[in-house]
Amino acid sequence: MASYDFISPSEEYPPAADLRTITAERPIPILPPDTLALISLEGDETRKRALDLLYNLNAALTANDPDALARCFFSEQAYWKDTLALTYHLRTFFTPRIIAANLLETRRLRGINGRLELDAAVFTPAAPTLQFIDASISFETKSPGAWCSGRILLLPVKNDDNALEWKIWILSTKLENLDVHLEDESLLEIPGRKVDNLDYFDIDVFIIGGGNAAVALAARLKALGVESFICERNARVGDNWALRYDNLRFHLPTSVCELPYMSYPKEQQLPHLLTKDELAQQVQRYVAAFHLNFITSAKIQSTFYNQSTRRWTIKFQTPSGQRVAVSKHLVQATGVRSQKPYLPLVPNECLYQGINIHSVEFKNGNELKKQGVKVRYISRLRTGTY
Repeated sequence: MASYDFISPSEEYPPAADLRTITAERPIPILPPDTLALISLEGDETRKRALDLLYNLNAALTANDPDALARCFFSEQAYWKDTLALTYHLRTFFTPRIIAANLLETRRLRGINGRLELDAAVFTPAAPTLQFIDASISFETKSPGAWCSGRILLLPVKNDDNALEWKIWILSTKLENLDVHLEDESLLEIPGRKVDNLDYFDIDVFIIGGGNAAVALAARLKALGVESFICERNARVGDNWALRYDNLRFHLPTSVCELPYMSYPKEQQLPHLLTKDELAQQVQRYVAAFHLNFITSAKIQSTFYNQSTRRWTIKFQTPSGQRVAVSKHLVQATGVRSQKPYLPLVPNECLYQGINIHSVEFKNGNELKKQGVKVRYISRLRTGTY
């Protein structure tokens, strides 16, 4: 019988980073006015500037030149985030020289096959003091044989000749597909399994939670020939977005919200900021288009892992009664803190006698206005309303 040693997160990983500390130590760059004044990207100039940078990056990688590679990055602040493309973990590297050294080492180990190729590039005036080129790239590796994608954000820098050069502020790379087990997107067209009348069923993967991460995982698994079921506590697909406050908007580019195999409509791309209803509707379209197995109005009662059979038994309650699923794998995709409100301790909070609510209780400003509220601020990391 196989035995497993479970390692606590504190033993395996470094302590969780404090976002407030990181933000204070590494604030978002503010570009000087004289640099911003030199930006002129008409026609295909945006793509040309991205190609220039990518040419220098590829040349430095081929020459195994750490100095030339470091010069491709924004000197004041640079990041490289890798998701299994060139490393075997979720890694983030800081500063041009550290990034250059690790890029060269991981390139040697994984063997980038050919060059980093440019797929697309758009100019993004994110703020009056922050404007960048957002470029998508792709590449292949030899060991293991895989196809990877990437994203590069380029910031303008004025050189000694009073001309602009574009440098990498953020590089992100991620594994998309392994050659040994290619995805078959035609499998997404196969109808899902009907389990409405089943009190007991077997499945490869059981996913708790029905948000973006859950449906993306289910679609990926289906394209690999692995059957999964999504179990969601809300009554409708997409309710994890639809039930939030009325004015919610996602404060990052639409590209951050994209799901595999299906893009958002063109009119919902940057500079448009997605609303809660648009986010919910995309999840609904996604589940319907790819015939994903989805159970709503479900409440998990218990989960148990049998070491002998190496199977999970999940008991959950639905409006039609209790049901049982047995699966090889169990995934919890319920989000950070499983959407449980975080209520920070505020010194002398009892002294405040006004209205104090968490965003999970907020629907719209009219409700608060009726109660006499004159100032409000509601925000999450990527969403908010003012």
